[in-house]
Amino acid sequence: MLHVIFQSKELQVLIVYDRTSIWVLMFGISHDDPVEKFTEEYCRSAMDKAIGEQTDYEIANICAWEAPLRISDFYGSPAFPNAFVLGDVTHSFPNTGGLGANTDSQSPPMYIHNLGWKIHAVKEG
Repeated sequence: MLHVIFQSKELQVLIVYDRTSIWVLMFGISHDDPVEKFTEEYCRSAMDKAIGEQTDYEIANICAWEAPLRISDFYGSPAFPNAFVLGDVTHSFPNTGGLGANTDSQSPPMYIHNLGWKIHAVKEG
């Protein structure tokens, strides 16, 4: 379950994989922030604020990572004329960009129609 938290200056996303054992808190940081700033104490304080109370838990890992915005330049290729790219594989951005939701711009029936005419065009030449 995803929880989007707007209580601080930065947008935070709390992912609860298992209510009793595995939670992940992600938050944006500035490129100016040194990684050393994110000590266990700092991260524990951020988690306590996110869940609204202090409780007993173990921090298994603290790391910085980057998920830059990427959008496909093309959805088909002359090298692979019978293959098309569609759906969520055509883009990537951090959970804070799509708020963790499926961000498809078309529903599955529209995919079928969109892909259907392309397959027909390839087949017919």
